[in-house]
Amino acid sequence: MKKFQHVSLMLLAFVAIVFSSCDNEPLEGEFITDEPGGEPGSFVATIDGQSFSATQVSAEINQGNLLINGNDGDFSMGFIISNKSECVFDLTGINAGASIGQLSGGAFSVLPFGESGTSGTLEITSYDTDALTVSGTFEFVAVEITQNGPGEETITVTEGSFSSLPFTVTSGDVEPSECVPPGTGGGDPDPVPEPAVLFAKADGVDFVPTDVVVSQYMVGMTPMIQIVAMDTLGASLRLDVPETLATGTFDLFEGISDGSNLIGYYDPNTGSETLSSNPGTITITEFSSFSKKLVATFEFTARDPLGQDPTVIAITEGNLDVSFEPTPGNITFAFEADVDGVNFTADNVTVVDDTFNGVSILTITATMGGETIQLDLPTSATAEGSYGMSPALVTGNEIVGTYLPTTGVPQPFTSDPGTFTITTFDETANVIEGTFSFTAKDATLADPAVYEVTNGTFLIQL
Repeated sequence: MKKFQHVSLMLLAFVAIVFSSCDNEPLEGEFITDEPGGEPGSFVATIDGQSFSATQVSAEINQGNLLINGNDGDFSMGFIISNKSECVFDLTGINAGASIGQLSGGAFSVLPFGESGTSGTLEITSYDTDALTVSGTFEFVAVEITQNGPGEETITVTEGSFSSLPFTVTSGDVEPSECVPPGTGGGDPDPVPEPAVLFAKADGVDFVPTDVVVSQYMVGMTPMIQIVAMDTLGASLRLDVPETLATGTFDLFEGISDGSNLIGYYDPNTGSETLSSNPGTITITEFSSFSKKLVATFEFTARDPLGQDPTVIAITEGNLDVSFEPTPGNITFAFEADVDGVNFTADNVTVVDDTFNGVSILTITATMGGETIQLDLPTSATAEGSYGMSPALVTGNEIVGTYLPTTGVPQPFTSDPGTFTITTFDETANVIEGTFSFTAKDATLADPAVYEVTNGTFLIQL
């Protein structure tokens, strides 16, 4: 089962960061001195019946997402649109989100699927990639976010608009996406698995199957993957592979299997017995919960395990490439990325459930030699969707990436900026897959080094 969540929760950190600079730094950006009413650069709305006119406005493309923020010194309001285009967006969906904060400390967000009575729409009426400006209208109802989750208080925003806001391009593609209005479905469907492949030679003759069936079952506590292929003459080739195996070369079982052994079978469909491997080997080059692929080569001598049928057939040049769904409880953690273009493939991956400021967070730590990449995220962000990343945990609602290099004195370099995406959240198996990329900097500015962490992927089980 997959569970979807929109992208608005990350805006709480974005709103907090904007406010944190208001008391100690002069206002920057576009100042509005005239009545807004759609004037270029304006960002206006009505908040619970009171007029809002931003005196500080910012907009940018960050990791391909459009981020918009405006504040008037009392309220800071922000939007993130991951599927940017001239289109109408449901703010309770997965492609756009909205949050609003108060200088006094209250934080409000539009929640997915209208949870806690939230709702909202945003329409981008103009998205100009030549002039780098964006215009739109919006309205929404947001609920207070507390340490214990959604609260009772709500904020209603109506008559909202921003007009010809100039935006900068920090990172990612500026080109518009396809417009998928609310209620029309859209989105990328689950990919169709590639056809299963099993090929071999039986006594030098090509065994070309017309059908390959992959099934999974349990024998005691051992999860098994069974691949059965049959050709036009009715001959069949079968492999039973324990899902607990890793990559490497393994001997095939010789004898009568109880269903939990790594073994090969061949039935020539000539009236003889089903023959099994004796001896034989299989070399597994890919077997991962992350890729959901089993790729291997194999060969074996097929004989009657009871010794009653003298038939002997040599199975050679065997190739196997199939997809499978990882069995719950047997998930292989995976974590990869590139750091300044150099591959980082984790030797060890751990997941720890903790709290920060009363907010439940997950810490994913991956190590390769002396290098470490760490991801901290609130459990509210463990659902499908895209999120921005922050340089530090402040409220506990931020998503922070940290890189610890092997050179010099150990110094954390944190995400500034970055993008974190949950691609799959299987609630039944508690399996989470995702991607990430971020620019890693020293938050204290003591070390000027900058690291680019890109092409990050991970798979974990809670």
